[in-house]
Amino acid sequence: QVGAAIRLQWLNEVSLSLQEWVDWPKVNVPEFGSGDYRQHDDALIESAALKCRDHWKLGLGPVSDVVLAMENAGVVFVREELGYAKMDGSSRWFATDDRPYVLLASDKANGIRNRFDASHELAHLVLHRQLEGIDHIKRHAEIERQANHFAGAFLLPAESFGAEVSRPSLDTFLALKPRWKVSIAAMIVRCSQLGIVDESYATRLWKNYSARG
Repeated sequence: QVGAAIRLQWLNEVSLSLQEWVDWPKVNVPEFGSGDYRQHDDALIESAALKCRDHWKLGLGPVSDVVLAMENAGVVFVREELGYAKMDGSSRWFATDDRPYVLLASDKANGIRNRFDASHELAHLVLHRQLEGIDHIKRHAEIERQANHFAGAFLLPAESFGAEVSRPSLDTFLALKPRWKVSIAAMIVRCSQLGIVDESYATRLWKNYSARG
């Protein structure tokens, strides 16, 4: 995490130099919530994900390119190998140019995972902007849970995704994966969040998921 924070600082310094000759897109990243993550319930997170989509006019279907959508909204984005398997990314608003920056780990080289990780960092930008850096360094469990929930809601909207999962099964998720570009694991979690499957059925799905590799 410290290494990622230093790299973000370097990225901001490079960006500031480049901005003397290049105009980045205007920052158009909305902010939701009270600034106190303890008041961010699931209903607010679902609403924030939908409002972010609406703000960027993304509709309710699959987002073709999450990173491009963020870059078009003024986020400065970079991928880099961090050499640390458990680190997926980091993000921060910088007061130097009042602009958000995102660093994603490219170590896993998985496009579908990168889409989720980018959406996860987007959650921090729109929900957790007012948090002190120490909270991100500690990777507080609730903050991370909120970011994961936002990512799922952003990539798989309740109305549209839910309508396509009439019979949730691993085969259904396999068929939907090329369209939504989201992992089967994320779809199982999302179906649990939306009440499409109950706890016992979700457990069966996870067992089958593990058995089938």
